Amino acid sequence: MKTFYTILAAMFLTAGLFAQTEVTIYEIQGQTSASPYVNQIVITHGIVTAISFNGFYIQDGDGAWNGVFVYNNTYSPSMGDDVTLTAKVQEYYEMTELSNVTAFTVQSSGNPLPVPVVITALEAQSESYESVLSKVENVTVTELPDQYGIWTAKDQNNDDLRVDDDVYLYTPTMNEELTLIGIMTYSFDEHKLNPRSIDDIIGGSAGQEVSIYDIQGQGAASPYDGQVISTSGIVTGVAFNGYAIQDGSGAWNGLFVFDSDNIPVIGDEVKVTGEVQEYYDMTELGYISSFSVESQGNQLPAVVTITALQSNMEDYESVLVQVQNVEVTELPDQYGVWRGIDGQSADIVMDDDMYAYTPTIGDHLNITGVMLYGFGEYKLNPRMADDITPFIGINENKVKVQITVYPNPATDAITITAKEKISSYEIYDASGALVIQRSGLQVSSVAQDVTNLTKGIYLVKVEFADFSFNSQKISIQ
Repeated sequence: MKTFYTILAAMFLTAGLFAQTEVTIYEIQGQTSASPYVNQIVITHGIVTAISFNGFYIQDGDGAWNGVFVYNNTYSPSMGDDVTLTAKVQEYYEMTELSNVTAFTVQSSGNPLPVPVVITALEAQSESYESVLSKVENVTVTELPDQYGIWTAKDQNNDDLRVDDDVYLYTPTMNEELTLIGIMTYSFDEHKLNPRSIDDIIGGSAGQEVSIYDIQGQGAASPYDGQVISTSGIVTGVAFNGYAIQDGSGAWNGLFVFDSDNIPVIGDEVKVTGEVQEYYDMTELGYISSFSVESQGNQLPAVVTITALQSNMEDYESVLVQVQNVEVTELPDQYGVWRGIDGQSADIVMDDDMYAYTPTIGDHLNITGVMLYGFGEYKLNPRMADDITPFIGINENKVKVQITVYPNPATDAITITAKEKISSYEIYDASGALVIQRSGLQVSSVAQDVTNLTKGIYLVKVEFADFSFNSQKISIQ
């Protein structure tokens, strides 16, 4: 019988250890440096006040001791959600948090957030405001962000306030005068204020609206590099990792937005806030903190016609352009990059970031697309099938000159004939490599030795004195 009671007592003790107690956030915080519920499973609820990369913050009242961080990568609430959850209380490097969430319910959405409590920079160092939505007024920036995104400002009492980017990235300027709202956090032995959006930065110069032309700055690097700004434009092309926008036609009026979260469509007018970056020498907008579609179905900026030589200029980076009479000289490689020359024999590179296309060697094409820069090259990115059309040029009303290449298949030599004078011809292998080239001709028939060519399929491209051309595939056996 004694053994039975011993087992029963152990069962009650175990049940007590794993009991779920419903408590307020104020009780969890316990008004001390360590929670009285540490390592216990509790049920609590609160309004979501902020979302970070590894969890979210909740409060069930205004002011001191009423906030707590929920470490979580499973559930995705929104600010203003009233949530109830079951979790374990922990002291993670001296910051009270809830983890190991085993139950989660959104009771309602769109609720008013707690009122930010006004505190001084000195009060911000207090345990009582940990995870609480707070406001520090009239501070002056004294240190710019370090390599971890942490910067410093002094309040009117000359006390330091540390500001972090766990929730929102903001790049201040020295001596900038601000009022800051955000969540107080604790890590690496420091209490830090974390703004949640540009709306939490009151009086700041960052987030000012700047035209795309001004962002590009008509130079190799943007004068706004590293600054957070807002801009707007019409979406001209959509890639796998972002989209191009323009607020005008022609040089310096395009900008690439690196953004995998928002997916607009061509013709949308969008307004975005983010950090201007020189990403491997390409000006772009990244770390997007605000995005909105202002209108849809807008007419696109006029396509500007440029040469292949101009396509390699900074001026047309991220701009919607067309290059005419591009002769395909190389087929797409393993990265979808293919090459050609225009009528002035200048090189141009095409890419498939927006649309994949497989041309034929010797094709003469008009190509419309967005100019982007990467891996040391400017590349024209067609956006759809309609962006690639045959080039007709001066022979638009003329029937293509018929050519004959024989024998086909061939072993030792081929003969090329036409009813007009042949001025030049080129032979390409199946990979797009030029293997034979002859020019300066004015003949109707010409023989070519092919004994040095390996077996396979080749393309013979013939050009005439009026710059028209034709091509034919042959087999070498």
